[in-house]
Amino acid sequence: MLTKKEMPIACNLTVFTSEERRSHILRSEKVLDRAKGFLESEEGLELYFDHSLFAEELREWFSKEQQCCPFLEFKLEKNQNGHTIKISSSKDGIDFFRSAFLNRKQKNIITPTKHKSFAKLSVLLAGILCLSCLAPLLFGWFSAEFLGNLLDLERYMVPVIGVAVSGIWFWFSFKKNKESQKSSGCGC
Repeated sequence: MLTKKEMPIACNLTVFTSEERRSHILRSEKVLDRAKGFLESEEGLELYFDHSLFAEELREWFSKEQQCCPFLEFKLEKNQNGHTIKISSSKDGIDFFRSAFLNRKQKNIITPTKHKSFAKLSVLLAGILCLSCLAPLLFGWFSAEFLGNLLDLERYMVPVIGVAVSGIWFWFSFKKNKESQKSSGCGC
């Protein structure tokens, strides 16, 4: 009998009915979109997840994935930060998994968290800056003349508007829904 490292790198698409395949594709997208990062080592790949996914969901995903891609071996470990899925196979098997799944999802794994937090922060700061100028006027704390003398509004409003516009642009560019993929990546 062949070991996982000796098995041919080929997906078996006959293991699922069409409904099971659709379900597996959706589950694959959900799981891989929620990955917080990955690490490649000599032993294979490690995918990192926080506690937002339960161990049962991860086990269900990789048990189905292992049915159609028997050359991959999955192991789930729980740690203080969440869960780690260790994937082992031959070098070709790991290369296949990485190219089929992670290269397509790499943008989702690494960048959105940083950009979304930047966008939220810039929108929040722009709002605070605007309120710090407008609140005294709205609540009658100062007259418009006093506030105009205190702050040179023409000089400060351009950066405030710039921060607000760029923050809103970042927010919407990463918030928009991506087109749903027709495949889980490997054709399964």
